[in-house]
Amino acid sequence: MLLFTVPLVMVIDLAVWAIVVRLTKTASIGSLVLVVITIPLLLWQGISGWAVLWLGLTIGLIVWRHKGNIQRMVKGSEEKVPA
Repeated sequence: MLLFTVPLVMVIDLAVWAIVVRLTKTASIGSLVLVVITIPLLLWQGISGWAVLWLGLTIGLIVWRHKGNIQRMVKGSEEKVPA
């Protein structure tokens, strides 16, 4: 979705995700870091109103879909990405 709405934010998000996954070996942590940085990046790019709301709802869906991963991360049993 970001590729078509705010390509610069998508490129930054992708780079950050790749760095976080490489450092932590956990894709879920990379995805959750994006949850934290995407809205500020959108605001930095001047995106506001309904666009931020819809993208915020999408981010909320990502968090909801990762709840199992979050629970496994808390327990220390989340699977690592192969090296």
